[in-house]
Formats: sequence, structure tokens, C-alpha cells
Amino acid sequence: MTWYYQGEKYLDTPEDYQGFVYIITELDTGKRYIGKKNFWQPKTLPITKKRKRRVRTRVESNWKDYFGSNKELQQLVEAKGINAFKREILHLCKSKGECSYRETKEQFDREVLLTDDYYNGIINCRIGANSVKKGFTNLFNLWHKIGAGQWCYRTLTKKGVKKWLKLQHKRRRLLTAQTVPRATLTWGLW
Repeated sequence: MTWYYQGEKYLDTPEDYQGFVYIITELDTGKRYIGKKNFWQPKTLPITKKRKRRVRTRVESNWKDYFGSNKELQQLVEAKGINAFKREILHLCKSKGECSYRETKEQFDREVLLTDDYYNGIINCRIGANSVKKGFTNLFNLWHKIGAGQWCYRTLTKKGVKKWLKLQHKRRRLLTAQTVPRATLTWGLW
């Protein structure tokens, strides 16, 4: 049983991606499971005569044979066989933080806890802001005014996003300190 990504078989372990968010569908009932899996796992090589220090490296995980961490799903895979399920990759992720973020977002968007169409029984997530910002700063594309009524499209770096957020916070503080009705507030980008 193979993984599918964008309708095609996915067999290679990519060097530049840390993991992926997936959906496993039971073909008989249509019931699904959303989760995440890392392509790589850390490995520490021990001290030897030639190596004075431990060396941290990474090795390929068991992602090709993986069928989720849900016990009910694992029992069904054993009982029905792997051909009764379809495994699809929804997102390829460059970091563990991005992987956690995308998995949680998919679970909330699909409301996996509110319906019986999913095997998911819990949404558990712990994400640091830095890992999400680091992974998504290149997605912050903003329009800003360059003068004389002209607008320019700009892709921000991590530094630029921080600067923009600080500026917005300052403006918000200044505008809320004044007694201006909220409906008349307009927000500019720069």
C-alpha cells in the first residue's frame, strides 16, 4: 500500500521536508483519520575510539508502512488488510512546527471531533510561535503605498513581518487611546 500526493503515488523520501499531514480513508465506510508523520527521526551515534563526541544525525522513519496512531484504526487495518484503506498526503511540511500547525488546522477545519465520520478522538497540539512564523513568513505578502497613490506588492522577510506587526500594535494603541468611534478607524499597512 502506497501513499498518494496530489493524485499520484508518492514513494521518495524528500531531503528538504521534515514531515507531512495525511488522511487515511476506509474505503468501505468512508470513515477517515487525519494525522501527521515525520519523514525523519533523530539518531545519536555513540562515542567510539575514532569519535570523541556523540554525533547527532537523522535516519528515515517508518513512514512508508505507517497507518496512524489511533488504536481503533490499527485494529481495523490488521483485521481488514491494508488494501481496504487509502492513504493520502495533504501537505508536505518543512518543519515539525509547521507539521503540527497544519495537522491541527485540518482537524479543526474538518470538525473531526464533532462528527462520527472521523476516527480522531482528540486534538492535541503544542506549537511555538517562532516555528510557525519561521515557516510562514514567506507567505506574508503585503501591499503598501509607495507614494503618489501608487501601491506596490511586497514579500516580507521575517524582520519585515516583525516590524510591520510592531507598527500595527503602535497604531492600534494610539488610535484606541483617542476617542474616535471604532467604525471610522481605517488601517493602513505603512
